[in-house]
Amino acid sequence: MMIVIMINEEFLDEYGRVVTDKKCLKCHQVKVFDDFNTSKNGKYKRHNYCKICLRAENKKNYEQNRQARIDHVKNWNRRNKNKTRVYVSNYQDKINPGRKKREPKIYIPDSPDIPDLPPKDF
Repeated sequence: MMIVIMINEEFLDEYGRVVTDKKCLKCHQVKVFDDFNTSKNGKYKRHNYCKICLRAENKKNYEQNRQARIDHVKNWNRRNKNKTRVYVSNYQDKINPGRKKREPKIYIPDSPDIPDLPPKDF
């Protein structure tokens, strides 16, 4: 069993040597820590796959489940219209503090389960 100790943002192995690289479990290449995304759970606080392999894996997964992901985002946006409006309004205030503010439209659904779409104002 390998013991890893973190001292001053550096990782030491069981022999007291500073560890500066890690092996990717996908491509099996030894790479420096900067080639791995950070993770709160991984060994050395890094992901098991390097950035290049992780990007390729995420792209492949997205292509295989593209429509399901799109449907999931559309459903979330439809159920959380108020949250999205408040977020966008706060973001607009942050990037343009002098902009003219208007009262946001509040949408209250009839059914607590799945809200209906609000009526369109023409």
